[in-house]
Amino acid sequence: MIEGSGRPFFSEAETHIHDVQAFERTVELKQRDDPRATVIILVATRSEHNRRVIGEHREALRGLFPLD
Repeated sequence: MIEGSGRPFFSEAETHIHDVQAFERTVELKQRDDPRATVIILVATRSEHNRRVIGEHREALRGLFPLD
């Protein structure tokens, strides 16, 4: 959790996204376990693999990460 002058937000950092469904479950559990987790920012290594995976699953991830 990152706190500042506004509302807190959470980050999810990934170096290599292997399993998109497992990744989604991790984020959903974070939101379920802490009601303050209304904003989660994805931080991913800027690799060709991660760009491809995120691009292929963009619509499935849009519910968790609505902004591009």
